[in-house]
Amino acid sequence: MRGSAVTPDVVKGLLAALGDKEYSVRNHAIEALAKMRGSAVTPDVVKGLLAALGDKEYSVRNHAIEALAKMRGSAVTPDVVKGLLAALGDKEYSVRNHAIEA
Repeated sequence: MRGSAVTPDVVKGLLAALGDKEYSVRNHAIEALAKMRGSAVTPDVVKGLLAALGDKEYSVRNHAIEALAKMRGSAVTPDVVKGLLAALGDKEYSVRNHAIEA
């Protein structure tokens, strides 16, 4: 996502989409959040992605892991490390694999 396109309203909308009833919408919101860099990676963005690690749909959990891994830098907080370590025990093997790759 280009820096000029990342406004507080865009971030707010994407974070709201993480709660959509359709898992594909949640996945697309995560994909958009994963493209953010620098100051756009706010604590709220990281918090939203961490919450997505607990989503009922395994593909959403996978997307959240991928997004957190792409962000690196300031997004790597103790809570992120804890969340990724917890994902190693996920019931779905693909989530565990994504956590290992992260």
